[in-house]
Amino acid sequence: MVGPLPGRQARYRRPLTTTPPQEDRAQAEHRRASLGYLFWPAALYEQFAQREPASSWYRTQVKQAVAFGNRWALIAFGALLWPLLISFFANPTVTIIVYFLALALDAVLLVVWLRAALRYSRMASHGETFSL
Repeated sequence: MVGPLPGRQARYRRPLTTTPPQEDRAQAEHRRASLGYLFWPAALYEQFAQREPASSWYRTQVKQAVAFGNRWALIAFGALLWPLLISFFANPTVTIIVYFLALALDAVLLVVWLRAALRYSRMASHGETFSL
């Protein structure tokens, strides 16, 4: 075949651009590190995954993301547990009030966590070095 089939036109294809492997690896590390702050199990996976040798910046970011996720998981567990413990010893009216306050506190904690996770994720995606 020399040309396109009759009645059909060949699509225009952009030329392939290649990036140096080192730059591509750095960008991939930045993406994976930023994901770890938003999605804590991803950071756990990255800590134990067998990959090519990673940079020290990336290893530090993964450790920080795991610590950040662990800390907020414990805070969330405590925020969900305290109303249950109080409800064992209180009358129904107090239990309703406590759960209402707990719901408000959970909403505040969600906003605080989301702001921190987005800030750390953005900084990691830009390749910045920071500590928690």
